Amino acid sequence: MTGAVGLAGILVLRADAPLLYTGLTGRGLPVVLLSVAAGVAAIVLLALRRYALARVVSAVAVVAILVGWAVGQYPYVLLPGLTIEQAAQGRPTLTALLVALTVGAVVLIPALVYLYTLFQRPTSADRAG
Repeated sequence: MTGAVGLAGILVLRADAPLLYTGLTGRGLPVVLLSVAAGVAAIVLLALRRYALARVVSAVAVVAILVGWAVGQYPYVLLPGLTIEQAAQGRPTLTALLVALTVGAVVLIPALVYLYTLFQRPTSADRAG
C-alpha cells in the first residue's frame, strides 16, 4: 500500500515539483524501479514467510527510493536554487556539518545497539515453547 502511494506521489510531482519529477522519471528512474521491484519482492517474501529476507529486501526498497530522490535532484540540495557545491562552500559550514554528524553518531549508535540487543533476547514465550 505504501509503495502504491509513493508511486502516486510521483505523479503529483509532475504538477507540484516539475524539476524533481523530471529527475525521478529520467536519470533517477532505474533507482525508482529498483525500489518498486524490491517492494514487490518483499511482499512475495512475506507471503512465503521468509521474514528475515523480507526485512533485507524492504531495507533495499527504502534505501533505493532515497537514493533515487537524491539522484533525481542532483546537482541540487534544494530545488531550484541551492546546488551541492554552493551548500558545501565555506569552512564554517563543513565544520558545523562534521560536529552535527559526530554528535548524532554519539547519541544514535549506542541507542541502536541497545535496541538491537533488546530485540535479540528471547522472550518468556520463546523459552516456554
